[in-house]
Amino acid sequence: MSWLSVILLFLMSRAHGDPVDPASPAFVFPQGVDPQGAQANDLRQAFKDAIVIARMAALTMNPYCDPVFERYFFPTQLQFVSNVFRTIANIPLDISIEDLNGGLDPAIQAMITSRGLNPTFSLLSISIGNHPDRSPNSGDDCAVDDTDAYLVHSRDNEDAGLISMCTPVWDYPSLSNILNPPAGWENEIGFGCNNLLDRDSDLMTPAGGVLLHELLHWGFLFENEVPNFETVIPLTSGGDHHIRDYLGPPGGIPDTGYGPYNAPLLKNLPPGPYSVTTNNVDNYVYFALSKYWSIQCTKWFAQSTTPSDAFLRNTAWNRYSQPAQPQPQSIGEPQSQPPLKRSIIHDLFGGYHHNSTTYIPVKTRTWKAL
Repeated sequence: MSWLSVILLFLMSRAHGDPVDPASPAFVFPQGVDPQGAQANDLRQAFKDAIVIARMAALTMNPYCDPVFERYFFPTQLQFVSNVFRTIANIPLDISIEDLNGGLDPAIQAMITSRGLNPTFSLLSISIGNHPDRSPNSGDDCAVDDTDAYLVHSRDNEDAGLISMCTPVWDYPSLSNILNPPAGWENEIGFGCNNLLDRDSDLMTPAGGVLLHELLHWGFLFENEVPNFETVIPLTSGGDHHIRDYLGPPGGIPDTGYGPYNAPLLKNLPPGPYSVTTNNVDNYVYFALSKYWSIQCTKWFAQSTTPSDAFLRNTAWNRYSQPAQPQPQSIGEPQSQPPLKRSIIHDLFGGYHHNSTTYIPVKTRTWKAL
């Protein structure tokens, strides 16, 4: 059995039934949601899946011409990106993955059987719906722009992260449900390795992928652990360093960095003082997802070919926004104007856009419907 197979078996076994880690984030549930019920368990599973995806990316980072990595990043950025995923995965930055014979280093093998969560996660709180501790002036709201999820800082501790998981996030199944579909979903697009298309798309995205997107926005998780983080990631207009979502000028190609189609196109933009690829969250997310499913499904996925690849996931899966359990249904044509994902308002105040020579804080832009 290859060491990749060992890692995969371990990660999947740890994706379910882990004992409570002392560094586990707090989970917050609104009135009417049973803390031990199905939706609460789905939220906890989403966090576990996010860690599994990050661990897979960290443990399989290949310094020798990795086509998936080079789809989303430049080769010179490998060490930085590796350190970001190792930080999420709680793997020391200075330990080798392989031994001198190309096998799994014994130190890593021992670590993945005992290593817990990054202690910084004890400062994270994740809620279903708008987090009750967020500032009313944060500019984010689950009712705005069909937002999947968003991260803000706590009013009481500027280092602490608050993630709100909104209704649309439940359109995304768990890793397990994608890999081993429940009865009735086996032949649906987006369920099972054979139905994930032949290219990167949001069909690869579990709810944990959305949560991973928000974790990558939490600058405090990385700033004291990832070398040169504050050099590679510029200061935001809000006064902190965090990886953002690229927002380009209107009519730009791409005009945002969201999704598996837009993210690789950022490599084509003219160079600026900061690399756009390492400063766009979905470059990390879709690199990790493509790598995860390539290993899980034992096949390579090609680069996304159309903007609609970001809007393929069937909303029929979402059992938390409909009065009855939905039935499987075929995915039809994408909406002519697909809903925006993640938090656009947060990006407008904390992001930037690129005008071919410099990065301009987005707060200088005139608000327009996006």
